[in-house]
Amino acid sequence: MKIKDGYLLRKIQNTAVVVPFGQESVDFNSIMNLNETGAFIWSRLEDDTNEEAVVNAVVGMYDVDRDTAAADVAEFLQLLRNNGLLEE
Repeated sequence: MKIKDGYLLRKIQNTAVVVPFGQESVDFNSIMNLNETGAFIWSRLEDDTNEEAVVNAVVGMYDVDRDTAAADVAEFLQLLRNNGLLEE
């Protein structure tokens, strides 16, 4: 799975923002702000990966137990799916 083409993560005054470009800027007419963890997960999804690898990266980066990381990653992935931002 990976982030669908047509979306970039940009930092604007210390805020991580998802920016659509090309055709996606016509179809996706909103802005998505991400917290630090969301931006970290997004960056892992810029290249093709799987959920387990993302969970491992979160556990390695943050002081969080595996179950919490897995639940948080699953919730974030569902948010991306619901907004049509994830290719699987």
